[in-house]
Amino acid sequence: MLRFLIPLIVVLSTGIVHAQEIPPLKVISFIPADVQPFENREERLGRVMTHVQEFYRKGMEAQGFGPKTFALEWTEPGKLRIYTVKGQKKQSEYGRNDSRVVRNEVQTAMQTQYNIDINNEHVIIFQSLLGWKDNVATEIGPYVGGGNALSGTAWVYDDPMLDAAKLPSKEPGGYYHRPVSIGQFNTHYIGGVAHELGHAFGGPHDKETDAQRKTLGTSLMGSGNHTYGEELRGQGLGSFLSAASALHLSTVRAFVGNRPGSRDRAAWRIDSLETAYKDGKATFSGRFVAVPPIIGIIAYNDDANIPADYDAKAWMVKVNASGRFSIEIDEFAETDYQLRFVAVHDGGQKSQIRYDYSVSAAGPDLSPFDTSLPVEDIRQAFIAGNRELLDEIAADLAARYPNSAIQRKAQHYSNILKGPTLIDLQTQPAEVTRVDLTWAKAVSARTGWGQALRGAAPEDGFLSLGGKSFESGLYAHAVSAYVFDLNGNWKKFKSGYGLQDGDHPGSVAFVVRGDGKELFRSEVIRDHRLRSTELDVMGVRRLELIVEDGGDGVSSDWGIWVEPTLER
Repeated sequence: MLRFLIPLIVVLSTGIVHAQEIPPLKVISFIPADVQPFENREERLGRVMTHVQEFYRKGMEAQGFGPKTFALEWTEPGKLRIYTVKGQKKQSEYGRNDSRVVRNEVQTAMQTQYNIDINNEHVIIFQSLLGWKDNVATEIGPYVGGGNALSGTAWVYDDPMLDAAKLPSKEPGGYYHRPVSIGQFNTHYIGGVAHELGHAFGGPHDKETDAQRKTLGTSLMGSGNHTYGEELRGQGLGSFLSAASALHLSTVRAFVGNRPGSRDRAAWRIDSLETAYKDGKATFSGRFVAVPPIIGIIAYNDDANIPADYDAKAWMVKVNASGRFSIEIDEFAETDYQLRFVAVHDGGQKSQIRYDYSVSAAGPDLSPFDTSLPVEDIRQAFIAGNRELLDEIAADLAARYPNSAIQRKAQHYSNILKGPTLIDLQTQPAEVTRVDLTWAKAVSARTGWGQALRGAAPEDGFLSLGGKSFESGLYAHAVSAYVFDLNGNWKKFKSGYGLQDGDHPGSVAFVVRGDGKELFRSEVIRDHRLRSTELDVMGVRRLELIVEDGGDGVSSDWGIWVEPTLER
């Protein structure tokens, strides 16, 4: 077994030169029990991974971080080192939501066959889980990625047609939801390799700005997986690595080796934050105090009305030695936004603070960025059950920022402590066509940790998902179940769902049952992205909202249902 470490020369402030080792990416081939390995995998996937490696190298250099990229292992020139894992089941027995199943099999085999613990590595799993029949390709297995600066996993597909040398091809024969050229096939699936690797390295989504789209193309961590390499066919500008992604990657172990303090817990606070708006641009200036030190700030401006974070435009700025920064954002529409400041620490950790605000014809309402606002006081008062203090805070905010989001939040938690009047679903008159289940009587309610809560979460106070706070929703730590008697009077059930924001790195699955029949089951969820479902519940008498653990225990499984509603 050949394993190589690329030396990275780091010049410290002392002037002493040190050599630092970069652990190479582990490339794994996962082959179901009834599938044979594809021929020439080492050469073909070597071309794929070299192309992606160079994409990252060029992107990092273009963004001012030097020609950094991940390392690969080779058995000989042109032949990629591939760790082969034989699956325990047939190809058809794996599913789109089986990332945990595949990873568990890979983890066991890698430890047994190669003495490698993938929990301490960045790995990419090329799965033979793309099925073909009559020239139509069907995606069978998972296609995702997740991780952090220290370790992570990308699940992608392998296929004999997958080859970076074929990116320029305009010949027919590919398939991606429809017949496409061989080059387009490789654009989507090699682009997927690069994109999911970005997630494995701990990077979130970010969308290019309108100005960038005209000159650079599409951000890789936006929808750049669908434009990757298209410039080689003269069909567009292709994809690029954003400055936000590059800042994050500049601290990732697979790019720069082990960094001092990379396993320490990060802490930070806002020392100051000032805002200004002029000529269509908002400027945020301030100072964040942090341990380990912050090397840069990313501002993700996300349209709150669009599910998920693919539309979040990102701006990045490096922080000076005193921790001060100034960042300018633009391209506003008249809508509700969430602005997420993500601080990248020197050790690779990330800290985040979120602000919900709105933009009108006059420009953005910057009052939510007033650091004197008592957000933490509201949370603590709610947790302590101090309604008197919440009312005082709400009254003060009503005078300073009438009908603001923060004023409504204080009043919301005061109302919860007061005890809302619950709705009886069976006695609602016909003219009532919509009911929020947050405030409806339940037959029973139980959670796996803490008490069942409506409109709030224990300790956190605010229900928060995808960086947005919600007044409507049900706290549902796995294993949990809320049961409602509909008496057959309702037609539709709608709800958002996901893992509560914050330090809750669990894994959960959301299930809806009607009269004992499973109406809906989500994929296993490990991120904090808002998802939604809409179901037909015509004639259903007993509705159950269930959150199960993701197969790895219930630790940190803070599931929440967001804005659960019935309609008729």
